[in-house]
Amino acid sequence: MKSAEWQKCLLTNSFKMNESDIKNYLLNPNTSELHGFLFRVNYSNLSSEISNEVISEEITKISSQYKPKYFNLLFKISQMLGDNSPLKSLLIIDPESVKTVFLKKYETKVFNFNSTGQLIVLASNSIMEIEELNESTFELKIFSLDASTIPVLKSEVSGIYASHNSVFTAPEDTTSINTKLNELYVLALLNLIVEDFHSFPRTYSLFTGLNSSLKNMNFGLVKKCNHALHLNEDSLYVGAIALISLIIENRLANIYEIQNTTYNDDKTLGQLITELNQQRQLNGIEIPLNNFKDIRNNLIHHHRRTFDIYNSFTESIKYLGQFIMWCKDNGKL
Repeated sequence: MKSAEWQKCLLTNSFKMNESDIKNYLLNPNTSELHGFLFRVNYSNLSSEISNEVISEEITKISSQYKPKYFNLLFKISQMLGDNSPLKSLLIIDPESVKTVFLKKYETKVFNFNSTGQLIVLASNSIMEIEELNESTFELKIFSLDASTIPVLKSEVSGIYASHNSVFTAPEDTTSINTKLNELYVLALLNLIVEDFHSFPRTYSLFTGLNSSLKNMNFGLVKKCNHALHLNEDSLYVGAIALISLIIENRLANIYEIQNTTYNDDKTLGQLITELNQQRQLNGIEIPLNNFKDIRNNLIHHHRRTFDIYNSFTESIKYLGQFIMWCKDNGKL
């Protein structure tokens, strides 16, 4: 099977995920478990087996924060895998992917060095966290909400370990819950849903019924979030938070107008949340909305106080996912 056909096959299969599981995760990302496995790679031994290297300049010209060694790790692993390898096709990034990923309008593969230095890869319905434990050892953790994905990938890693046990350790089961990784997985699901929306046949109904203005803002936001993660720039994180605020405030203003028959466009986000909450129009979503309002206010009044823009960005993605699901379930889209 050719590479393009295999990618298409993987993408089609990934859309078989259960929509109710996706909705539940978007609503409860910090209390839902992501199941997966971890394994370690001896980079020195890997380099002895695979001498080919990526060109560092091709990586760092995209973002000065990108660490070529991580992409060398992924590239070298990919060299050990067959063309039809699920691990290679679904998760591993080659140098060309790094350069061309920005050209796609919607992208189910996103990579980012987080605030503590790990490389995070969002790939379709999966997420991978890569950490350099020491100069010669990397730890890779792979998670997915799709129960059919992890066993396949884990089995492949087990096969690699069996023939290259000086390079790979045996895979071990693990879970992720209540971490920034869980919050970023919300973006992986939103990417998946957006890509599905533009494909045929559509599997998910989560964006069905969106008015065109809200649809464009939501899809544009997903693209902006991907771009922010790719380039690791605070200004892009700030822009994504601002767009999330615009989307939420517009929805709340519309809800207020429907409830009160009039709206003169003069209320702040905080006023909208307070008044709609008093009218019992926000049952079940008031806490995430107030949490997001605090992030937005902290951002506006940042000045010299301590404010973690990256963590606030990932939290905002989570609150957006919760708000979209709440709007969907309550007929507010």
